[in-house]
Amino acid sequence: RAGPRGRNGSAARGPSGFRALLASKTGSFVLLCALSIFVYIGVEKGVYSWVSEFFVTVLGSSVSLGAAMVALYWTGQFLGRLGISIVYRGSRLELVLISLCALTVGALLALVFVRVIWIAILCTFVAGLANSGIFPLVISLTGKYSVRGRSVGFVTSAGGMAGFLFPLLVASISDAAGMARGFESVFIISVVLLAVSLVVVARVRRMDRDELPSREAEVRSA
Repeated sequence: RAGPRGRNGSAARGPSGFRALLASKTGSFVLLCALSIFVYIGVEKGVYSWVSEFFVTVLGSSVSLGAAMVALYWTGQFLGRLGISIVYRGSRLELVLISLCALTVGALLALVFVRVIWIAILCTFVAGLANSGIFPLVISLTGKYSVRGRSVGFVTSAGGMAGFLFPLLVASISDAAGMARGFESVFIISVVLLAVSLVVVARVRRMDRDELPSREAEVRSA
């Protein structure tokens, strides 16, 4: 039996490209991953773009120390990604994701509100360590539970949008209310990241439960 046909007589087609991706069974999960990357880039950009000015204008440090904090943050990023790839051999990527997001919130909370130089230096490094694994972990989860190429491209493009928008947001808050309030907004964004990541993890666990009966059936039929 012939399938449905369009107005011009050709076979009607379903959604294609990214529309098909979002309409698929895992489309909502891909959107969650895109949102988490969008918010994560807001945190990352907020920290390394403004930590130097925060140290100088709010904490009263020297310009050279403020500039060094950017390097310290990226050092934490480098060591964290290297360390996770070498040390972690488990399969529970979602638990690592939540742990890193929670550590990010804790580090930024202390950095923003304690305002003691040596604690702020330590927290900048810890924030880099914590941020190190979030992006690759979300991308790995995206590829694991959806169509890899198209979904990963969609998720990473959300990060590109965030890289443009969030620096402008923090700059606007800083101009209106001061650098301290601007950097506090980065902390608030990190809390949003933790909340979104919790939803991502809940969805991952639900998908794992849904797949369990089919896996058991395969084992019984083998």
